[in-house]
Amino acid sequence: MYFVSDNYFKIMEIPVVEGTAFQPGEANDDKVMVSRQFIDLMEKTAGWKGSPLGKGVMISEHSNGTKVFTISGVYEDFRIGSLKGPDTRASVLFYNTPDSYNPAKIILIKMHTMSSENLAQVNDILASAMPDKVVEASVYKMDILNQYQDDRDFRDSIMISGLVTLIIALIGLLGYTADETNRRGREIAIRKVNGATAIDILRMISKDISYIAIPALTIGAAIAYVSASGWLEKFAERIHLSAFIFIGAALFVYVIIISCVLFRAWRTADENPVESLKAD
Repeated sequence: MYFVSDNYFKIMEIPVVEGTAFQPGEANDDKVMVSRQFIDLMEKTAGWKGSPLGKGVMISEHSNGTKVFTISGVYEDFRIGSLKGPDTRASVLFYNTPDSYNPAKIILIKMHTMSSENLAQVNDILASAMPDKVVEASVYKMDILNQYQDDRDFRDSIMISGLVTLIIALIGLLGYTADETNRRGREIAIRKVNGATAIDILRMISKDISYIAIPALTIGAAIAYVSASGWLEKFAERIHLSAFIFIGAALFVYVIIISCVLFRAWRTADENPVESLKAD
């Protein structure tokens, strides 16, 4: 957050809440744009009242003890840095022209359509315009995403691990259900002879599985909530973590478990009880 040139606020879509941005063709060397937070802090520490436009400020190395800058506009606060490590200080922007002693070293290009072909064309134009320099355009959105690459990798690894664990658990559940129905084949047959329907048998098996699944899912959801809360503590700005997210996830897994049990046990519950008794 040092120097900017013409149209910076327009290109970056930064709202100017008071005053005007640096105007091309005007003498802007003695002007500064400040953030809303800058004004709030000056009201508290320096007792500023009324509009800040036209007020003079001296800012460390830029003033060299003598130069006074005039505030020409106030822009809306925006995040500087990442969600994990934002810079919470007030910000100030100075004006810089390409022909000054210290020209800006970053060229901002706003594109109507982002594509690999357009990006390659931009690189070709930059290379022809500055043949003595190695210049390559980077996508600003990707630069922002790269700040969170470690967190995205962690999220993806947790998601993959969770899916693999769920699949392994369901495979084991199908085997357990098969063994359970085979072991209780005579009991199921006797119940059917005495008037139990296939739905009654499936309800009985689901109830037995629920005695294990519900406590396990409750404990798992609680551990997940605590772990997720700890992970979000890394971020200075974060969402409100609702317990309903984890309750919903637990219910979703429970539905999958019961569906697998019913699918595997339906054949046994629907077969002729006489065949099962003959086998025994």
